[in-house]
Amino acid sequence: MKLGCPTDATLSLADARREAFVQGLFTARSASAAAIAAGYAPRSARNRASRLLRDPAVMARLAALRAERQTLAGASADLEVARLEDIFHAAVAQADLRLALKAVVNQSQLLGLIGPASHGAGVTKADTSSF
Repeated sequence: MKLGCPTDATLSLADARREAFVQGLFTARSASAAAIAAGYAPRSARNRASRLLRDPAVMARLAALRAERQTLAGASADLEVARLEDIFHAAVAQADLRLALKAVVNQSQLLGLIGPASHGAGVTKADTSSF
């Protein structure tokens, strides 16, 4: 099931297509491509997408899905920060200061305290294979 997808089996075809269009906006390369993927005619997809993007119900659904995705992304980032905290403590216990520093850098990036690191500064799977 897609993220936040209504489960009501009584959705009309128009409602189902609008829902597919909104979901498609997250994966398609353009609104026209999302309209085509949702089942609208390719010839009229650009105009249909434009109309759908002005539809208050479509915009409300899009806003709700964006908020849901942000919540999920925030929870995922919190889990990653906690994982990096564990890596940091294990690295300090093993006197691996290089790995401890990498964990701190990655945490700082996830929290938005610093920008992306240059190549080679982050913790990799190879670094954590012993944990």
